[in-house]
Amino acid sequence: MMTLISRTFLKIKRCPWQTLILFLVISLLGTMTAGAISVNHAIIQTDLNLRRNLPAIATLIHDEQALDAYVHLNGYMPWDKFHALTPEVIETIGGLTYVRAFDYAILNGMFFSDELEQSRDIERYMPTGMDSGVLHENLALRWSLIEGLETFTLKGVYDLDVLDVETNLIQLLSGNVFSEIQSTYYPVLISEAFADTNGLLIDSTFMLEMRIYDFNQQVEHIQDHLLATLPLTFEVIGIFEPTVIMNEQATNFDIWNHMDLNARIYVPISVLRTYGYQMVELVSEVAPELALSFAGFDYTHVLFQLYDPLDLEAFNQATTELLPEFWLVDDLTNAFAPISASMEMMREIATMIVWIMVGLALLVLGLLITLFLHGSKQQIGIYLALGESKVNIMIQTLIETTFVAVFAIVLALFIGHIMGTHLSQTMLRNDLAVYEGVTRTDVIGGENDFVEMGFAIEMTVEEMLEAYSVSMNVSTVLMFLSVSIGMVILSTLMPIIYLLRLKPKDILMT
Repeated sequence: MMTLISRTFLKIKRCPWQTLILFLVISLLGTMTAGAISVNHAIIQTDLNLRRNLPAIATLIHDEQALDAYVHLNGYMPWDKFHALTPEVIETIGGLTYVRAFDYAILNGMFFSDELEQSRDIERYMPTGMDSGVLHENLALRWSLIEGLETFTLKGVYDLDVLDVETNLIQLLSGNVFSEIQSTYYPVLISEAFADTNGLLIDSTFMLEMRIYDFNQQVEHIQDHLLATLPLTFEVIGIFEPTVIMNEQATNFDIWNHMDLNARIYVPISVLRTYGYQMVELVSEVAPELALSFAGFDYTHVLFQLYDPLDLEAFNQATTELLPEFWLVDDLTNAFAPISASMEMMREIATMIVWIMVGLALLVLGLLITLFLHGSKQQIGIYLALGESKVNIMIQTLIETTFVAVFAIVLALFIGHIMGTHLSQTMLRNDLAVYEGVTRTDVIGGENDFVEMGFAIEMTVEEMLEAYSVSMNVSTVLMFLSVSIGMVILSTLMPIIYLLRLKPKDILMT
């Protein structure tokens, strides 16, 4: 064995140009392969980083594309096939193993009061450094009154632990949630802004009226439109504040969410169901023609909190099988949609480069080693004639190539990683520059939209690039080394096996 190894290194020493050429070729091919593998690994890690940083929440929305396709094909909306979400469907999905907690709600904005009012303290909503004109426009839109009437929106929630608290959308400053309090009146959670404006504390009570107006009638005063009134007394069991930070980094999303959450009044869903049945009875007596418009409930703000954001894809697949037609799962991965599109394109290019390099390496190295063997065939023929085994000659040739290849591959690993990192980051930055300023504002809408629920999320180009991880781990390095050395060994074996099939006489005569 020592004779074999010493003979191998003696040949390497005597053929420096051959060794140098082999080193350079393997380095060049390895650098391209290492760069592509590095980009592939970076994309996988970045996708995981982005998903880990997402809130582990999902909702259910209309499948607008499927609806549009149906209308385009048939010329009409599929009302007979389009079914609203039912509590049974939502609760079945909420029972999946991925789900930590879930909630759905009834929203009702038909509550009025002549004594209470929404908070209009501009300082609460004024981010540092923001143009006050923008803020006033948002305030005017949020607090527009219906013919001078102050309206209040109640959110009846299924989860008595209040999932908005669990997901840190709001935080309780005092009091408690519905599951831990027994109230004489209808229990509510209100914002600190609403409480301060109206002088309310824990255990305070206040009254709101559910009013039904018929605006089809031509009357002079708003009160002449009034058809029915149902007063309800509420008891404050908890006071909260939104968790959004209002500073110079605040966006229009943050302003809107801050104002909307401060105006929100939480009640158990049973309260709105009970009052809903009562209103149907009342309206049926005073205006039977309007009763149908109050029958039934629209369940909105459907929200599932998962144990792990990495389960979102599996949850999506499992939920899709349980949903009625024309519904689908939505989550907050749209926040990094621009970088996802760019990474997918880069991943396809990197994968193609890896396969091209594998094929090119086998071809180029195979031809190069064949050329080297052609120059050494006399020596190989003499070894065989003197009784050397074909196995030893094959091992000697493999040692020659792999010894040089190891150094070339290690060098290629570092150069390829640096090149792949630089090129991929440059490509991402150029692609993302196109999306600068594009936000979810352009695509919001729908009763279960995350923005409406208060879970608006925007990612800047810099935030997305910060998540781009190009670090090399042990598994990636080992994969590259095994692929590269495997290509070298395969490229060496093909010509040497062909040559060793010949007899020593034939090798010496050719």
